[in-house]
Amino acid sequence: MIPDSFAIMPDTIIAFFSWLFSSVTSIFSFLLGIGEPTLVLAGFKIFPLDIILALLLSGVIVFYMSFKEKYEAIGAKREKRISEMYLRPSPAEVKNKRWDNISYMIRTPNPADWRVAIIECDSMLDDLFVRLGYPGSSLGERMKSANKANFPTIEDAWEAHKVRNQIAHAGNGFVLDQREALRVFYLYERVFRDAGYI
Repeated sequence: MIPDSFAIMPDTIIAFFSWLFSSVTSIFSFLLGIGEPTLVLAGFKIFPLDIILALLLSGVIVFYMSFKEKYEAIGAKREKRISEMYLRPSPAEVKNKRWDNISYMIRTPNPADWRVAIIECDSMLDDLFVRLGYPGSSLGERMKSANKANFPTIEDAWEAHKVRNQIAHAGNGFVLDQREALRVFYLYERVFRDAGYI
């Protein structure tokens, strides 16, 4: 014989699952917008699921925008670090104020500045040859009187001077990219450092 307490148990379980099913169904009906809308604005029916989706989408947009700003800020800092590391001389390297100005010009994004920087380098080269007492009425003549024995970097000086002449004679017809400008700049730098001019 089954005790009375077990006899009521199946009815209680059925009632519980009925209540659970109706609760879950009500929640889904509410969320999916089956039945009456939660709000009516300007003739548009707004259901709870619409509100939830709008909030989720807003959250995703806010998250994306904040992530994008952080990513762009990190990228900008990285670019700045790279340009400072590779394109800017340290203050300890600069002994000559004129050279400091040329170093700045060669590293700008403006091709006209690169041309001026190379022409200025050549003018500094001429000053160097005059100071060292090489004879001649022009830089070319003074350079011809130098040789590897008395001027070890003369070949670098000639190579840089030839590019300067192309810039001076061809003008804008001579295509100069920043890579070539920097290469010529470093030739002049080698000459000046070897001579103790900078």
